[in-house]
Amino acid sequence: MNINGIYSAEVNDDIITIEEETDDLITRGNIENTKEEPESYANKQLQTNNPILSPTSNSYSVAHVQDASVRVRNFIENRGRLPNFVTINNRQVEMADFLYMLSTTTLNLHESQFGPIVQYSVMGPISSFDQVDRGNIQRVEYLQLAQGINDRIAGSGQAPSYFSSSRGVLGYESLIHLYSRINAFYFTHHRLPNFANVSPWTGEKLPDIPPVPIVSDYKIELLILGTGGDVTKNPEINEYIPLTSLSEVIFEYAMIGTPILEFGDGDGEKLLILAGIHGNEAESNISLMKYLEYIKDLNFQGTIYAIPFAIPYSTSINSRNWKGQDPNRNANIPGTPGWLILQYAQDNGVSYILDVHSGGDLTDYSHGLIYTSTSKEDLQWANYINSQVGSAVEQGSPHLGMISFGARELGINTLTLEVERDLGCTLEWANVQFEMIKVACNYLFAELI
Repeated sequence: MNINGIYSAEVNDDIITIEEETDDLITRGNIENTKEEPESYANKQLQTNNPILSPTSNSYSVAHVQDASVRVRNFIENRGRLPNFVTINNRQVEMADFLYMLSTTTLNLHESQFGPIVQYSVMGPISSFDQVDRGNIQRVEYLQLAQGINDRIAGSGQAPSYFSSSRGVLGYESLIHLYSRINAFYFTHHRLPNFANVSPWTGEKLPDIPPVPIVSDYKIELLILGTGGDVTKNPEINEYIPLTSLSEVIFEYAMIGTPILEFGDGDGEKLLILAGIHGNEAESNISLMKYLEYIKDLNFQGTIYAIPFAIPYSTSINSRNWKGQDPNRNANIPGTPGWLILQYAQDNGVSYILDVHSGGDLTDYSHGLIYTSTSKEDLQWANYINSQVGSAVEQGSPHLGMISFGARELGINTLTLEVERDLGCTLEWANVQFEMIKVACNYLFAELI
């Protein structure tokens, strides 16, 4: 099959010829076979009344999309980059639109649905982060990823910069390559592959990190890589954290790993606030995000480091554990999220930590509960919060492996804030915790009162 003129935005030496595929292309094209059967997925073609996206007047047959997928796959593997667009049925389709068409076609083929694929006007991303280990993604997972891509596009109108997988983070370019290969495989073999091989992207790509808005009074960076996930998949996060310029940036960073933000002028006390070391405690994330919205435009003396999602992947699936372990019981083990957070605190001269949680059987504490050590400074800090908002104070010794234990071993004053998780309204409990955080910060930073 000759594709002269297909990439009409490219120079002549970009014109390539697709060779006849043979069985060894199953491996050579990085798509292989196993016997695992995936779960069922419904057709998720976007509806034309979607308020975020606008459909074009173009639609294409499955065969058109698959033919284009072969050409895009071959272009990427020959040129080491994405084409500017692919021509389908004499129309130029940009890559962000094409990604949606690829993911939709993949889902539809799994359901044996062969109706036309509508082209939508999808914005391309402005960044792309790729950090994936070479290996296989099973069919059940690449179908889940395809559904996630569609959901993201439906919700934002923009193609994702990256998506987390069991092999790591797949960047925008890798996603297009992956689903081009999957659809090209179907085009030749008349079935979906049972798993697909992924590997790090080595070609030309967009910048790694999304830019922070120019007009902002905070800094943001990634503290930990590999912990990323789509926290908006957690229903309570999605419902109770409004989409703002700040939350949008945080959600983007959380897709890659653990984001940490810095507020203040850098002089004076240094406080670190973290939420979500347990991914099933949404009240902590919601309350801290609300507080960050409260201080994002304020200037004050001192520094607040904030980690609103300590392990975003755990939050995305509402799981207490990370890699089969309680991450607030292994913070003494080098390389774990808790250990890395404590190292950051130590390296940056943090003298106070607020460890924000929620849990069960706390309904009797209508103004929240503070766990503190018996140290004079911790107790004064806790009693101040109690005097302002009525939070109960309990003294005790934390267990080895807890962040609070490690912090105190490092000489960092630490309080653990708790509210009810299982009973009552999530947002009401988050508001209680917001007041606790606010007063705790007021104790250290007079300008925030």
